Amino acid sequence: VVNDPGNDADFRVESDNNTHMLFVDAGNDEVGIGTSDPRSPLHVQTSHTSTDVTAANTNSTLSIGNSGSGDGVYNSIKFAGNQQDMYIMSVNDSTQADRRLGFFVGSVAGDATTDERLSIKGDGNVTVTGSGNTALEINTGNNSGDNSQLKFGDSADGDVGQINYDHGTNAMQFRVNGGPNALVLDSSGNTIVTGPN
Repeated sequence: VVNDPGNDADFRVESDNNTHMLFVDAGNDEVGIGTSDPRSPLHVQTSHTSTDVTAANTNSTLSIGNSGSGDGVYNSIKFAGNQQDMYIMSVNDSTQADRRLGFFVGSVAGDATTDERLSIKGDGNVTVTGSGNTALEINTGNNSGDNSQLKFGDSADGDVGQINYDHGTNAMQFRVNGGPNALVLDSSGNTIVTGPN
């Protein structure tokens, strides 16, 4: 502890190699874990690298745990505000396909499906739930050289289909198996079939 009478005192816990395992910057109301220069109310810093996601099993940056067991065990991150709270929740299940990572926008989390706007399930399926005319918007830019793309594929064949919006011509383009446009809807609503009959 830095003793500085009349001023806020910083607090630090150091490891054997003198790195700052825990640092409290009292003057700025910030806490650093792994750093002595926190840049937010809580700043977690690490230096590990890996291209194998399984490395996170033993060397993750932040772990949120639950000692419960069985179906329905969950972990959550709550974003509290002065209007409605929002959550990111992981829900465990003995069946992998039923496990999910859910994003809730509203006042209630858990299985309140009316608040869950995005759900990523253990079987790889993704559900987007919206209440207006647009449940999912893909926007990569609005310059003439930018395109918005939605690709369909599989691990064996790669890209097997693509829907492309060309911002330069304001046309929707449909492609199959990585080939040229098979169907085009131009900005006037005309349909142009360019593939084989």
